[in-house]
Amino acid sequence: NISYDEMKRHMDGWLAEAMQRFDPERVDFLAKHWQAAGEPAKALQYLVAVAERAARQLAFERAAELFGQAAELETDPQARSGLWESLGAAYANLGRLQDAAEAYLQAAEEAEEERQRALRLRAGEQLLRGGHMARGFEVLGQVLAEMGFPLARTPNWAVISILRNRTWLFFRGMKLRAKVRTPRTVLDALYAAATYMSVVDTVHGADLQNRYLRQAATSGDEGHYALALAVEGTHQATQG
Repeated sequence: NISYDEMKRHMDGWLAEAMQRFDPERVDFLAKHWQAAGEPAKALQYLVAVAERAARQLAFERAAELFGQAAELETDPQARSGLWESLGAAYANLGRLQDAAEAYLQAAEEAEEERQRALRLRAGEQLLRGGHMARGFEVLGQVLAEMGFPLARTPNWAVISILRNRTWLFFRGMKLRAKVRTPRTVLDALYAAATYMSVVDTVHGADLQNRYLRQAATSGDEGHYALALAVEGTHQATQG
């Protein structure tokens, strides 16, 4: 004698095996029945396939649900990190920015070292966009400090930093010259911090903008150089 639940698991397994043999493109069916059959490893590949298809079709609510399920089933840390990252992207597209940030931070915990900062940066950006300024600047500040660009401790130190960087820019000029290849993650972090900090703290925002402009001007990165000049123009315009 077998219980109803055990019989149902067997039935789901038989259905999944049959569908896998005769119509393997039915990934949604296969994911559902392998999971119901108590075969998480077999269900996982199909869950990911369905989630990726949902994301491509802009069904982000469905994609988020499935990526979350897949992340819970995955046992490999690197693969699980990728699923958390995909979940963060789905949440971001839904406008659930705090959830997106938490997913990116979860992804960073299990990512390779070179990916951790990029994921934490994305988390900080989502928090700032969602209005969670204190937490967002905390996350971004940690990333910047690790990269050698700690936030000024006080407004006075920020002013000193502004004067130093404006002096450097005055004598050097603002032409783009590829002198030092600044990592793009550094430029992304400085851009995000300068943009959002300027809204809540003009002194620290101006300091970050000057540091961003200086790094962009010597990086050889035309995209970030253009962004830095645009943000600089905005700062100049607000001064009248």
